[in-house]
Amino acid sequence: MAGGKRDKRSFWSYWTTLPGILTGAAALIGSVTALITALVAAGTICTDDHNLPTPTPPATASVMATITPTPQPSPSPFAHATLQDLELGEIRIERTNFPGNEYDIVATITNNGNGVADGFNIAATYRCLPGEQTIGAGLDIIQGTYIMAKSTATYRAPFHYQCLAHPPSLALTVIVTDREGQEKTFFRNPDLP
Repeated sequence: MAGGKRDKRSFWSYWTTLPGILTGAAALIGSVTALITALVAAGTICTDDHNLPTPTPPATASVMATITPTPQPSPSPFAHATLQDLELGEIRIERTNFPGNEYDIVATITNNGNGVADGFNIAATYRCLPGEQTIGAGLDIIQGTYIMAKSTATYRAPFHYQCLAHPPSLALTVIVTDREGQEKTFFRNPDLP
């Protein structure tokens, strides 16, 4: 019996320490957050005022009519952006001091859609100037990334310029590929420092 009391006492002594209190608080916060998220997803909790039904004014005649508001579809928390929702913004090339990758390509992409954009890739290709040995070079800017709805993200990727001539700008063909493999092409001419 004494061993059982000692185990119970050591159990409670942990929960009265700072690590025990923090662990308990984290578990409680996580549980409440998960519960609220589940209730919002199920439609039990309304998060927008415009989703609430309009109150029916009291009837003044002897005949009463029942008005049933038409439910408005709420956006799914699991909606996905389409390829048309993605727009390539600024793209620039910056010089770095890393051996083998003397440049960084910096690309900004915007998700204009109401759903998340996930699993998409951004790649770019360029060709050397005419008269040189023709090299079709390519680089991955980002693979399998994620952008929230109605937001913008900037990505940076190192690359090595493989041509002999050093033109003032680089003719880039930038390809955005969505999670289904569909492509959207953009043409940009950023300065080459």
